[in-house]
Amino acid sequence: MLPVASWRTLPMMENKQAEEPKGRTVLSVGYVVLDVLVHGDCLGHSAGGTAGNVAANLSYFGWDAATAALHGDDPAGNHLRADLKKAGVSSTWLLERKDFTTPVVIHEVSNGSHNFRFGCPVCGRKFARFRPIPVDFAEDLVESNRQPDVLFLDRVSAAAVLMAERIRDGGGLVVFEPSMPGDSQKFRRLLELAHLVKFSASRLDPTSCLLNESSGTHVYTDGDNGAYWRRKGEAWNHVPHFPVDAIDPGGAGDWTTAALLDALPSLVPDEVERTDLTEPLRYAQAVAALSCQVLGARSLAYEYEREKLDATVVNLQKTNHHKRTSRPRRPSKSRRSATCTACLA
Repeated sequence: MLPVASWRTLPMMENKQAEEPKGRTVLSVGYVVLDVLVHGDCLGHSAGGTAGNVAANLSYFGWDAATAALHGDDPAGNHLRADLKKAGVSSTWLLERKDFTTPVVIHEVSNGSHNFRFGCPVCGRKFARFRPIPVDFAEDLVESNRQPDVLFLDRVSAAAVLMAERIRDGGGLVVFEPSMPGDSQKFRRLLELAHLVKFSASRLDPTSCLLNESSGTHVYTDGDNGAYWRRKGEAWNHVPHFPVDAIDPGGAGDWTTAALLDALPSLVPDEVERTDLTEPLRYAQAVAALSCQVLGARSLAYEYEREKLDATVVNLQKTNHHKRTSRPRRPSKSRRSATCTACLA
């Protein structure tokens, strides 16, 4: 581990401790990568990963959003940081490391399907794996930053556990979205600490005994089968999906997470755990359905101004169908100098 003095973040004048938040606040920690979208002859670059997408989507909804993650001192990392800033996400706690290569994910979209590659089809290199932020960096973050309304976590690490413990103790809402099942002590601890556990049925079995470790509210999505929610010990409540003409389903789960959090009437943990999530989840499912009609995990934010999105959601909820009347926006290609124009190596 490098000493604190070797860490590079943005100047501390960007630290939100010196600013008044513009609305609800979220700190999103975990998987932040460079997304490369490939669709026919279209190539686009954007900041992505679950933690990156949720932060950017909540910024679109008017939240004061920040993310904490590692990235390299390379063209991919520079584009990732700049794209998050463009989306309104504070990058104060993005940690640049010269000994680290920014993770990249290739998203191949064709005929309404979405496939992932973890190696470049152009230059052939294998992409770097995710690495969590160091524990002492996380310690500094929670001590020097204002308590967020929501801590969102999508990867298991010692730093994630530390932050969940501190922010839960301070009265913040802890949301855990496991990317895959696990039975480590840290995984179980995050389930125990989370007020809201949200996951995809393709990643974690809703009948898993692991969920017994959690005392919070559970939400899971299951594609065309819709979404479900429950309080611990209670039966699952079903919210149907909204059928649309899908172009790209990638990122729909991240829009579900962001829209659900934004639709909550309160972020006070005790009140969240008593909230009937049927209507907030129905709104989130409608937003996610609309996101499937655009190319790119976060492109919905560029297709719709917020008022237009809400009006379209209302119409979708009434008619149960929405037909696009215009071609989707083409994601933008990075112009940063790199040896490989695809993965920005």
